[in-house]
Amino acid sequence: MEILEALKYYFGYDSFRPGQEEIINSIIQKECVLAILPTGGGKSLCFQIPALINKSFSIVISPLIALMKDQADALNKKSRQAAFINSTLDFRQTEEVLNLIANGELKLLYLAPERLDNINFADRIKNVNPAYLFIDEAHCISEWGHNFRPSYRKIKEFADYINIKNISAFTATATPEVVEDIVKQLGMSNPIIFVKGFERTNLSIKVQRVKKKKDKCLEAINQFGSPAIIYTSSRKKTEEVAEFLQLYGFNAAYYHAGMANEERKHIQELFLDDQVKIIVATSAFGMGIDKKDIRLVIHYNMPPSIENYYQEIGRAGRDGLDSTAVLLYNERDKDIHNYFISTSNPSKENIKEIYNAICDFGKIAVGSITQSEIPITNDYIKLYLKQEINPAFIESALNILETAGYISRISPFEKKFSFRFNYDQNSLKRTIKNISDNEIKDVLLLLVREYGSTAFNSPISFSLTNLQDKFEIPADQIDEIMTRLGNGGIIEYNKPLRERSVKLKVPRVQEKNLIIDYKKLSDNYQNSLRKLDKVIEFVYSDECRMKFLINYFGDETNDYQCCKCDICLGNKQNDKDSYSYVAELFLRTIYESKGKPTEKRLLNILKGNIGKEYSTYGSLANYSEDELFQTFERMLSEKLISKEASGNKIVLEKNGQDILDKLGLVAPVEEIIKQDYEENLELFNLLRIARNEAAEKFQQPAYLICTDEVLRKIAESKPETNSQLLSVEGFNQRAFTKAGEEFLEVIIEFVDKQKDKSSAAEIPQNISETYNLILKGYRLSEIASLRNLSEAVISMQVETILEYKPDTNINKLIDKENILQIEELLAAGHKDLKTIKENLKRDVPYPEIRVVLAKNKFNAS
Repeated sequence: MEILEALKYYFGYDSFRPGQEEIINSIIQKECVLAILPTGGGKSLCFQIPALINKSFSIVISPLIALMKDQADALNKKSRQAAFINSTLDFRQTEEVLNLIANGELKLLYLAPERLDNINFADRIKNVNPAYLFIDEAHCISEWGHNFRPSYRKIKEFADYINIKNISAFTATATPEVVEDIVKQLGMSNPIIFVKGFERTNLSIKVQRVKKKKDKCLEAINQFGSPAIIYTSSRKKTEEVAEFLQLYGFNAAYYHAGMANEERKHIQELFLDDQVKIIVATSAFGMGIDKKDIRLVIHYNMPPSIENYYQEIGRAGRDGLDSTAVLLYNERDKDIHNYFISTSNPSKENIKEIYNAICDFGKIAVGSITQSEIPITNDYIKLYLKQEINPAFIESALNILETAGYISRISPFEKKFSFRFNYDQNSLKRTIKNISDNEIKDVLLLLVREYGSTAFNSPISFSLTNLQDKFEIPADQIDEIMTRLGNGGIIEYNKPLRERSVKLKVPRVQEKNLIIDYKKLSDNYQNSLRKLDKVIEFVYSDECRMKFLINYFGDETNDYQCCKCDICLGNKQNDKDSYSYVAELFLRTIYESKGKPTEKRLLNILKGNIGKEYSTYGSLANYSEDELFQTFERMLSEKLISKEASGNKIVLEKNGQDILDKLGLVAPVEEIIKQDYEENLELFNLLRIARNEAAEKFQQPAYLICTDEVLRKIAESKPETNSQLLSVEGFNQRAFTKAGEEFLEVIIEFVDKQKDKSSAAEIPQNISETYNLILKGYRLSEIASLRNLSEAVISMQVETILEYKPDTNINKLIDKENILQIEELLAAGHKDLKTIKENLKRDVPYPEIRVVLAKNKFNAS
């Protein structure tokens, strides 16, 4: 069967999506392929078709249990083509699948990576010669990826053992760094790498920096509709947001990893069937969910990486219809993720202590091992360590110990029930005849029929859920009957631990002999911080949102614009100008403070609450604290400023200083020194005259009254009171008695004269920022926007500025044609606003007329 025939026969499509045919042909030609395709981009079809048209069978390794079943069921609609083996199957079911493969009845086997280290299983797969090995979610093999799974590191060893060469890998989210690591970890030789289709033409991305996130959720849902997924960063927040939406009449439910498996499965099914319209979830939701009509994805909290973000927004609009992704961000989001990152990186000592706690709880001596499960409870670990410890910290330590090969985690799916018959077959028949309870008798007969002779020889693992489906008896009822049979000695019945649990993989070692790559842990920590910084860069970026994402994944673009995101649709220039203006005022204030102001002091100066001595005092009084904080956060992300680690003090960074220098907003140091030197020299000479007069009066040499060196210090510090003058080094009471009063008189007169010079034509401080913006060439409307004031107020300020500085150029403030028309009416004798407005040929607003009138008035005078 040709690939186009297979496409039509199995999937009902007439043509491939971009990139699919090229990838499929490369795989069929026995090339090793690494394909990076977006979520919803049809990557599963790229490995399904080569498998379906091959004579042998193929393996797909996937971590997504739900997706395995969905894809196998979809392929089996026409005829039995696919099956899966994962921890949801019991021994008998697994045997059935392996027998189907051995008989050549299957084309595709979906396999959980946890099965790869079973040598007996590997031998059976080796004997049936699979054609291809496909790895789905391949980023899981890389520690640089966003979802590393230690079990994926077994894939290369497994592939080598079964001697399979045709290996291809697929992922939706891999940066160039992760791509390189996937190739290395899989041992792929000269693979063909496809990076395709990261652009989502039907997806509109919006980023909003807000404080009232719940209100924004309501607004987004009302505007863009449902079905919708809202992602939050914590279990508690999922419940809180879902309850809030329910109060407003929305059909919403929450979903997180802390819920029971059955409950989560039920919520998932309700969402898939459109019985629930909105899911509020942690990132646990969505992997392997095939719902094509999701119209809206909201990130209530900023995600920890671009990979997470792209994967999650990719769940919207898989049907090709217009959909929306909204990211709600505020300053707390970064703090949340910094906390998560720190708790995901326990210290060397913490890891050793948790390892010892596990082994001691299991009563395992050094050099010994047990096959029993060891329960892990947070309370026990806290008690053992004698300190409060975050559950996430324990999880991270367990992950590290698992990666290092010391323990294996027992997933909920692996927690199997097991039983074996304690009687031989004849004895069991006699026992069944003598049982009067029909329910117990029925269960025993069903067990014999289901598991046959195997259960008489060794323990059989089984799933209560599977037995419930087959026996049509509730699971809790089966459990109760099995317990009674176990208590009666008829069977040996073992239940799994309900708590989270682990098993040792190697005998216990002394803590000093634990071999763990701590350098790699440190590298992973830094990598997590870099990924978080990249998300913050995305939030504050002023380039097209989709372009940013495409470039991040290595699919380079130049002049691309999606024409759908908030950046492309918004007034970028206005936003950029506003940010530049506010940032400039922040930088000037920090510079003028001469030290390291706190964040609170900085905002108070700019809002006009304190600091009248600053040139920027009150210049942002009309901006909200939220608007100022957003600028502050963006400046931090762009490294214009930084916060001292030890406190809340703000430091001007080189990038910020460069902006001040480039814009000429601060005088170069040499110029300041020169200006100060000239002023001080003038005062020094005046003080020398006063000193010489005192020397003549007391008939003493001038140096005995006061040396030139001390006079320079006085000229530099400019004291204006007795105590200030006496505090100058080298100036004592004797000198003060002879010349102190005269010196103070000279200094005060000099300082007052300098103040008069600088304030002769000084514009009032509250409107100096408007004057600065006029000098920079902004229009009247732009100044109003930047200063968060109306054009009417700005025109009044310009009127005052013209009173102080009549030569101020207004040609860039107002359209030239408007100025000429107003001047013509003035020349014709029209003098008041109303008359000029009525006689203008064009619709010129009152504020512009006011400015031209003021210019005419003060020029004339």
